[in-house]
Amino acid sequence: MRYLKGYAMTNDQITVGRIQVRETDLTSPLRTTMTMLCAAKEFGINLFLFSLEDYNADTGEISGQFMEHGEILNRTINISEVDIIDNSAEGRARRVSKIFDDRIILTQNYFTYTKEQTQRILAEKAEFADLLIPLALAKSPEDVLLFLQANDGVCIMKPNVGSNAVGVVKIQRNDNGAVSGADTTTTNDSDTTSTADTTSTADTADTTNNTDDTTDTTATTPTTTTDSDIFLVSDKTRSNEPYSKEALGVYIDSVIAERPQVCQAFSQSITLDNRPFSIRLELRRGEDGQWKTNIIPVIGKRDDFLANPGAGGGAGYVCLINNFLRGQYGLADAERIKKELTDLGTKLTHYLQDRQKKRLASCFGYDIGISACDGGYSYKLYEVNYHPGIGINPALNLTQTLILFGYYKWLIENKGGDIKL
Repeated sequence: MRYLKGYAMTNDQITVGRIQVRETDLTSPLRTTMTMLCAAKEFGINLFLFSLEDYNADTGEISGQFMEHGEILNRTINISEVDIIDNSAEGRARRVSKIFDDRIILTQNYFTYTKEQTQRILAEKAEFADLLIPLALAKSPEDVLLFLQANDGVCIMKPNVGSNAVGVVKIQRNDNGAVSGADTTTTNDSDTTSTADTTSTADTADTTNNTDDTTDTTATTPTTTTDSDIFLVSDKTRSNEPYSKEALGVYIDSVIAERPQVCQAFSQSITLDNRPFSIRLELRRGEDGQWKTNIIPVIGKRDDFLANPGAGGGAGYVCLINNFLRGQYGLADAERIKKELTDLGTKLTHYLQDRQKKRLASCFGYDIGISACDGGYSYKLYEVNYHPGIGINPALNLTQTLILFGYYKWLIENKGGDIKL
């Protein structure tokens, strides 16, 4: 019997094929992937990498990349020899399911909601009312202007389905008609709301059974503007770029034409040294199918408005939760906040999984803001990430990998957990 971080693994080897969606993950595996391959060998898991194009349905053979004596080698394996397909990086769950039929166990039976759908679903539960930040569909420039008026003249516009903070824009009305200096704010866009999440995040997650037919009525009265109004636009590459009302309308139209958008009210969490931050609550299934929680502070740059695990350079850096909370809130409150965050992640996860009883989720990520409030602390939900990937914190790569290995074991013992697509 072998043990890894509390997970008992028998010497009987499990064979797992992990689908990779980016060619570079196969030709030059990233640090996270190498961590998984090396750790798998140590704990009796025969893990290999492949893409869906590497599978020959006629012969049942997969051409995969295996770790052998510290080197990545190509060799062929028959599907009959594979116990599990790890499809956490591949959002097209129905496509994967059809390719392999019922002959194989998948790690992820994908379900996902758009940002607007997620907002409506969570709003159905009164317990989450104070957690939600106002959000509305943006189908036209007029919708954005209405939302700005209803939310103090500043908002975040972002794709209704998106990940890695791609396409996140801050829009602020400057009533003085002059360009102001950059201000420090924070919002979050995740790995698939949305899509999981998910390091594999999956922008193309299956939403076949989800509907999006509710129009938002957050803003109710038209905004009063003149041709001289100035709006300041910020994103990953620019800060407070001035736009006239007309130019802003043209810009918004072009963005909406590419991808459906939502507006979210601006909300911020700021460190003691004036940096934007968010808290990533990440829950993954491990051994026995139980949820394991990691809490990861993500701290942005001082002159940025993004503090997001998938935002690349805009993310700034991540750190250890205990050190962060003690430094920001003091020893007395640190444990209290950590417990409240853990409880919040658990409640959100059970609620969202219960909404899809026939679809098994293996991981969730929540981007949370913290503010002092009436002698305590209030929490705001920036994003739900349905399929967050391993790797946002290098220090947690191995820990998250070991949790995943425990999940592999549970899937084998429970034949996929008796939850199917």
